[in-house]
Amino acid sequence: MVQKLNVQIDLPKLLQLYQHAEDHFPWTKSFPTLQSGISVAKGNEDDLIGCCGGNFTEEQEKLYSQLHSFYQNSYISELSSLLQLKIFRLRWMKLSGKSCYSFHQDWTRRLHIPIITSKDSYFLFQSPLELAQLEVNHAYVVDTTRVHTAMNTGPHTRVHLIACFAE
Repeated sequence: MVQKLNVQIDLPKLLQLYQHAEDHFPWTKSFPTLQSGISVAKGNEDDLIGCCGGNFTEEQEKLYSQLHSFYQNSYISELSSLLQLKIFRLRWMKLSGKSCYSFHQDWTRRLHIPIITSKDSYFLFQSPLELAQLEVNHAYVVDTTRVHTAMNTGPHTRVHLIACFAE
């Protein structure tokens, strides 16, 4: 299930922040996904990779509740109140062209804000079968507790800002 939130996203501001991360911050190296953190854990304020990857418990995800110093006082710091959600474990996630994830499920639903996408990018959910496309300029709550995958069948990289949030 995908729910579009009734909020307008300032895409130029997010693109500017993403471009800075692309140029200046570390990224994970696990094909087909590259990730760079936006939030950090208290005591590890310089670790932008710590919140990236999979295999986090729900309790571990909540440790990444602090924005990295670069993102404090930025548009990203405004998102929590704009979206009326308590968000944590924020990260940029790139999915390479012509690739997909394995089927999996997460502990909690996720906030997805597409930054760069195309008509060739989808979420696919099992039981019941559902195909969904997310558009830029919008924020979505995605029920990733359902078995799902993300596919990018086009040639270009898809980029989302992804966050966990307290229910």
